Amino acid sequence: MAHGLTCWKCGASLEALTLPLRRLEECKACRSELHVCRMCVEYDTRVAKHCREPTAEEVRDKTKANFCDHFKPKVGAYVAPTGEADAAYFYDALYENPASLQVKSASVFATVTASYRVRFQNDGLNNDAFVITGTGAPSAFTVQYLDGGGVDRTVAVTAGGYTDASLAPGASTTWTLNVTPVANSSSGGLTHVVNMTATSSGNPLRADQVRTLTTCIAPNLAMVKSVDLATAFPGQDVTYAIVATASGNSNATSIAVVDSIPSEVGLRLGSTTFNPGTTSLTATVTYSNDGGATWTYVPASGACGAPSGYDYCVTHVRWTLAGVIQPAQTFTLGVRGRVK
Repeated sequence: MAHGLTCWKCGASLEALTLPLRRLEECKACRSELHVCRMCVEYDTRVAKHCREPTAEEVRDKTKANFCDHFKPKVGAYVAPTGEADAAYFYDALYENPASLQVKSASVFATVTASYRVRFQNDGLNNDAFVITGTGAPSAFTVQYLDGGGVDRTVAVTAGGYTDASLAPGASTTWTLNVTPVANSSSGGLTHVVNMTATSSGNPLRADQVRTLTTCIAPNLAMVKSVDLATAFPGQDVTYAIVATASGNSNATSIAVVDSIPSEVGLRLGSTTFNPGTTSLTATVTYSNDGGATWTYVPASGACGAPSGYDYCVTHVRWTLAGVIQPAQTFTLGVRGRVK
């Protein structure tokens, strides 16, 4: 009688082998040992020691042959690697609701869609139609459910369920789930969880669920400020430079950089600079004389008791940048002042 076993490592059929498996039995295709935890029906990463048998001694290497007396080979022990299409998402012969192991994640830019392919297979003995239900979308993300024919079923799936076409035993259909972070609504690191559940129309107690975790990676701007003189005396000019580098996975827009003028330093008129570096940004410079509360002040020579060519009233400088900066691009800001 056929036992239906496949190698836990490569998925090759093991029908040529007889049961019980010998301790040093190997897969003829990939030479992996088979009397291993990964091949056992008791193997479960959700429990302690990854084994459901409480009396079993712990085996540290789950991929090496062991002497465990509780070993029983599992049909469907092979799990397709995440790089494969369709079946990559599911653990075959694993049914869970809510999803615990059947989880896949992706990180995307805002407005970029993360697409997941989800296969539904009828593992029963009779024809069956699945009722597909799924999570709706909050304001920060959009969600779309496309059936095996590419038809958008989002409204029905999120409203209470869409009943797909009947499948014969062993037949399957592959859906596409699209999750898209909305621009200017998804802060960096925000993860949207979408659950997609298939329930047997013939037996509502039989359901299987998968989960997607889509993270919006927001842009980040790292800045390093330096000064040209480690020690300066009254009457000397010092130059401050700020080098900004974009990091993260998203483009950045609407950037404003604010720098304070130290209380012991007065702004030198005309010394504020902007170098776009590797970007195509342009800058507009404004000044504040009230700690950044307002930005309408116009620097004037000799203001607040400063010598000619300087302004001691300025407390902050702001560069408002127009355009887009991409990850790894840099720009430089500069300002010069006189030590009081």
